Amino acid sequence: MSDIQKILQVFLERGVFNKPSKKIVSLSTGLVAYDSVNAYEAQSVGKKILDSMVGQSVAEYKFSQKNQVKTLASATHVKASSGAQIEMDSQRLYQRLLLTGFNGDIPLPYLFRYEMCSFPPSLFDNHVCMRMGDKSEIIHHLLKLVPESSSATSCDMSMQYIIDGGSLLHKLSWPKNTSYSEICEMYVRHIKQSYCHALVVFDGYHGSSTKDEAHRRRMGNDIGATVLVSPEVHVTMTKKSFLANPSNKQAFINLLAEQMTKADIAVEHAKGDADYKICMSACIHAKEKPTAVVAEDSDVFQLLTHHANIADKDLYMVTSKQTVCVTTLAKKLDPLLSGALLFLHAFSGCDTTSRPYGIGKVSVLKKYAELERCSSIFMSPSSSKAEIERAGEDALLIIYGCTTSLSLDSARVDKFQQKVGTATQYVSPEKLPPTSDAAIFHMKVVGYAWWSWDGKMASGKPAGFSEEDGARMPSGEKDSVEKDGDSGDEQKPDVMTLLTALMGKMNAQAVQAREAEERAEVWTRELRVAMQEGWQAVQRESQQYTDEKLDIVKEELLGAVELVRRQAEEAATVALRGVTECRGELTTLHQAIRE
Repeated sequence: MSDIQKILQVFLERGVFNKPSKKIVSLSTGLVAYDSVNAYEAQSVGKKILDSMVGQSVAEYKFSQKNQVKTLASATHVKASSGAQIEMDSQRLYQRLLLTGFNGDIPLPYLFRYEMCSFPPSLFDNHVCMRMGDKSEIIHHLLKLVPESSSATSCDMSMQYIIDGGSLLHKLSWPKNTSYSEICEMYVRHIKQSYCHALVVFDGYHGSSTKDEAHRRRMGNDIGATVLVSPEVHVTMTKKSFLANPSNKQAFINLLAEQMTKADIAVEHAKGDADYKICMSACIHAKEKPTAVVAEDSDVFQLLTHHANIADKDLYMVTSKQTVCVTTLAKKLDPLLSGALLFLHAFSGCDTTSRPYGIGKVSVLKKYAELERCSSIFMSPSSSKAEIERAGEDALLIIYGCTTSLSLDSARVDKFQQKVGTATQYVSPEKLPPTSDAAIFHMKVVGYAWWSWDGKMASGKPAGFSEEDGARMPSGEKDSVEKDGDSGDEQKPDVMTLLTALMGKMNAQAVQAREAEERAEVWTRELRVAMQEGWQAVQRESQQYTDEKLDIVKEELLGAVELVRRQAEEAATVALRGVTECRGELTTLHQAIRE
């Protein structure tokens, strides 16, 4: 009863029921809504929208913003000279005023040389993760161009098969209470029954790689603890959790490869990603006999289309949904398109590169003729670093439709003015092209992807990359592209640049610390479950456990405890290192301000 009295007291204090009113009033704040607010009519408004859709084409019908209900939060008004209240988005109003009345000390074009965010929003999402492209769009588009390449019949079982080991691992489900040896036997049986001549190629998980971002996105937070993988040990977690741990995955691959070799199944291991090795193995076998690649990754499809020799025997790509004759596709495609396919694929976003916001793969493929000069410069071994970076910026200008602009920085201003003048909503930063600086780093990552796919990684790493702890990261060199008015002489960084760099560093360190903390938490939870299940198993079957098995269980648990301890220390170290680096950045910024 006391709670009801408190509520009544609040209403009495607001005075909302003291006098009758036809206005909409907030019970908590007493705020009186404008006449345009009609959230209470949501049902009737929705019925009108449904009625307007009757008889209309789904592809042509467009929802109008004026038909939406207006809430207290969405209704922002400004007063016109006539005294009338006009509804207006405050952010959109600010952007229009910025264009018409901006006369500050810093010119608008100069401001747009910077992202004005802690990260490039056109290339990364709000979680500071790469924007991902729909890789399957390329396959669908190429099959539309050459429909006869899609084969309705299955491949001959007697031909040579190259099997993607990564796809193979996910093909079969793992029964509960099964040993690793029994699971390996399932895979061996599947290969023997499905293919007469098979070569299985596995990925390698031996450290950091450019696909770490894609791996983290796919496995999420469901990461199993590192366990001992041996033939007689039973699986104690789901397949998804087990394979999400790179150490577990590599250990199982080694065991499975050993079992396959004993069963006379050919096996090969890649140092990292196996896509290029799968493609090259298929092309070598296609010189002698018809060959089929069994894989689900569209990256393999792009590689096969680019590298396939039309003079060889038929080469097929077999997925769970369709079979494609890659040789027929390569014969019918424009050589200009097939030659630039890897560049276009990496440029528009793949597992190792970001997709520019609002840019689809099909739209990029359709502009392959316009991008021919950029792609040829990019892929030429004689091109200099400056030429490659300039070609990359020109390519971005083409896909954004800013061919009249001289640079990405000027294109950002032009695009902002165009969108603010026509948009009905606030223009968010990701809708603008990236800055020239961000484009340089994007093109370096694109270059690394193409370099590895085209088989040139063996001759050395591409220019602009440094190798740290086994992980290839873009270097910070920007000597080939200069801002308008900049000189090649060494200059002190301005305060805005230092502040932007500091914010980016702090955000990146916060993300790393949070990820390390989440990993430690997940492994701690998995450890508790494993210890509880292990102890219950020992209690249930204590008569069946010898001293040797008990020692093995003990060693596994102690190893898991040690792993979690190391991960907790790693999380603390990452956080401490981030604080130390950010403190150094603050000192530099303070000195710059004083000078």
